[in-house]
Amino acid sequence: MITEPEKLEIARVVGMIKGHWYKCPNGHPFVIGKCGGANQISRCICGEQIGGEDYRLLSTNDHAGEMDGSERHA
Repeated sequence: MITEPEKLEIARVVGMIKGHWYKCPNGHPFVIGKCGGANQISRCICGEQIGGEDYRLLSTNDHAGEMDGSERHA
């Protein structure tokens, strides 16, 4: 299990601005770069779909504010 300080350190090292972290249906974190809007669908390491289209996140994904301390997605 990753601790809260470890999550914040991972986010700092990756260098994304706040609000770009999301999680798949199984809770695995992922990043959407550039503007932070979902514009393609991919697969998580667990096989679940991640991302979205037309800047709409898949309903099965969620913002992962615990990764960077953000209150909402970008």
